[in-house]
Amino acid sequence: MFGKKRGQAFDTMMLVVSVVVALAILGVLMGIITDINPNVDDPKKIIHGQVAQQANLFGSSTAQKLSIKQDVAFVSALDVIGSTTLREDEFAFRLSDSAAEIPGNEDGARLVLKKGEYQFVVCGDTENMPIKYGVAVGRNAVEANEACVVRECSR
Repeated sequence: MFGKKRGQAFDTMMLVVSVVVALAILGVLMGIITDINPNVDDPKKIIHGQVAQQANLFGSSTAQKLSIKQDVAFVSALDVIGSTTLREDEFAFRLSDSAAEIPGNEDGARLVLKKGEYQFVVCGDTENMPIKYGVAVGRNAVEANEACVVRECSR
């Protein structure tokens, strides 16, 4: 007689448990859905990450892939050296011949890339003046590495 009748408190507790389970399932699903991060392909963040790792080191990083999904991507020196120890006057973009044909890449202070696949390396020479660090961009890893000559960087 007493075991079959449940009160309002029991029903309320069952509702709370159901809500908690539903929220947990929603959290898992949102984690899966948002795993595809729209900022992953942001060239500014990708290049900045490599520059931050290479800052104050000599030599060059391993070539990294850079996929430009939009028609044109603009990256300034400040976009990639922010929160690092590098100054803007110590940094320049270097481009291979195939990447340099895109208008807007003349001064080394900004990078303009059209939709497509690129490779880039971060190169540094702490003894070089005035440009100590650069990001060299090419259509492939060989071109990027060939463009990574910091001593030739100038604005």
